[in-house]
Amino acid sequence: MRYRLLIGLCIAARALSSEAAERSGLLVEAARRGPSDAVAWLLAAGADPNGEGASGETALFAAAERGQLEAARLLLAHGADPNRIPRPNPPTGVFSMTPLMAAAAQGHTGLVELLLAHGADAGIQTGETALYPQGVTALFLATANGHADAIRLLARAGTSGERRWKYLVLAIWIALGAYIAIAGDADRRAGSTKNATRDSAA
Repeated sequence: MRYRLLIGLCIAARALSSEAAERSGLLVEAARRGPSDAVAWLLAAGADPNGEGASGETALFAAAERGQLEAARLLLAHGADPNRIPRPNPPTGVFSMTPLMAAAAQGHTGLVELLLAHGADAGIQTGETALYPQGVTALFLATANGHADAIRLLARAGTSGERRWKYLVLAIWIALGAYIAIAGDADRRAGSTKNATRDSAA
């Protein structure tokens, strides 16, 4: 009798765990696609705001990456952790990021501001790779992708002075490189136009 009870409890626990995982997966997808009413319904139905989807990301990370501001606002109001780092599943070798890093990398300024207001730590450094053995921060990602508004928000959010200057110098180099590339392309086009005009006149 006791063994039957234990088996029954194990089956019930597995069913509940499966149901919770399914809700978490649905919440991640809803947050990624952005219908905030679906996010609200799933949260009201008991979905864990910090639960993980099939690939290890949380709903807040998905919302931050895709720029879904209202979905992120709902998740934070229900206790989503702004500093939680997704679990790679399966491990891909690609570094994991916080929701703030994801928003900064994509230039979602409204989300960067929202996450900072809810306690996101701009100083978290993660993502150790061969290219960046010391890891990266949200400010680094915003700088590397040229998102000026996100850079300004993050530079005021407590990143150390040494790193702040390093990333601002990087931003200047990136902007200069982009200007040189655009100017060079414009010169090539002007040269092509002159040659075409000369050939037609001849």
